[in-house]
Amino acid sequence: MHLNLLFFLFLLINSTKPAVNSTLLKVIDVKAYGAKGDGISDDYQALLKAYQAFNQQGGGTLYFPKGHYLIKAYHQKGSKLANLQIQNCKNVEVKGAGAVIEVFGAFHRLVDYTKGRYSYSYTSSIIPMVFKNCDGLRMSGIELRGRADQMTKPKGLTEFGGHLLQFIQCRNVTVTD
Repeated sequence: MHLNLLFFLFLLINSTKPAVNSTLLKVIDVKAYGAKGDGISDDYQALLKAYQAFNQQGGGTLYFPKGHYLIKAYHQKGSKLANLQIQNCKNVEVKGAGAVIEVFGAFHRLVDYTKGRYSYSYTSSIIPMVFKNCDGLRMSGIELRGRADQMTKPKGLTEFGGHLLQFIQCRNVTVTD
């Protein structure tokens, strides 16, 4: 009788363990994907590859060593550039060690279309941190810099929101310095 009860308790305890142990997920170091972090080189493609690798494993740590990561790419009419997005992940940690991520702002916004008395542009900065459908997100040690002060545009061009950090349907989010 005691053996049956012990066996039942053993099954019950072991059946409640999570299917994936989040501590086994590897750390994705952005420099391992080619990011330079020197403040001169365009790190967009390397960061895109690191984010894609992170998304494929479904969680873990995305690590930015000390450095100045520059994103020179920006959206224009007809461009197929993507924002840098982490999606459908659990137990996400985005960690920097004195890292700065700066988006390039020294571009000219053209009028792409006019609707009524308002003019609009498709030209905008890449969003370096988009989180979509993430649960258990922690972010620390990263400074985000937008450089809208460097952008030029025609008078009367309608502005809409720009972002450096965007959360879409995320739960349990903590952002610290």
